Amino acid sequence: TLLAHILTSSPEIFGMGESKIQLTGRSDYRRLVGKNLYFHWYNDLPRNKGERYILDKLVHNHLLDPRDIGLLKDPRVRIIFLIREPRATLASFMRAIKTDETSAAKYLLQRLTTLQQYAQDLAPQKRSLLLSYRQLLHCTQPAFDLLQDYLQLQHPLSEQYEVTSTTGAFGRGDKSEQIKSGRIVTPTKLPDKPLSADTLAAVQAAHTQCLRVLRRNC
Repeated sequence: TLLAHILTSSPEIFGMGESKIQLTGRSDYRRLVGKNLYFHWYNDLPRNKGERYILDKLVHNHLLDPRDIGLLKDPRVRIIFLIREPRATLASFMRAIKTDETSAAKYLLQRLTTLQQYAQDLAPQKRSLLLSYRQLLHCTQPAFDLLQDYLQLQHPLSEQYEVTSTTGAFGRGDKSEQIKSGRIVTPTKLPDKPLSADTLAAVQAAHTQCLRVLRRNC
């Protein structure tokens, strides 16, 4: 959600963050454009009308089956993998969705496996970019430099981003107070439920393996 806000604050990038459109064919790109235009009109949100990109955030496996990865091989498409440390990911997910440890871990393990499949299938072109949440928070300018170079942006990205009436709203991703600040801030440390050693070991191993594959193929 933070990265989506930063990118869509650029005059060159248009988007609503997470469209929840399932990508199965090229016609879904037209649906993506239409849904974003309607979202901005309905919520009376400003837009620049000079954008070069439209952004979508895919956070669920069903939104892009690995068998349909060919849709991302169009030379006009840019793919950014954003990875977060697994303990924080699990804690955030369990708070946001109000789910239990077993369900959250199962979701994360499946997601990490699918991200590896995406990266391996995209590997021949090596056209995707790998970015970590830690980089975005603590090495912000180098991360921005990577993004600007990869996307060939003419306007520099900024730690300050646009906050709208939909920022932090239900169904729009991160609902924390930090996202409503309009700038990059280190998340407030909240007391998390203790996770079992088996869960931590499993998700850490999957995270390490996923990073290894992404670094090799991005």
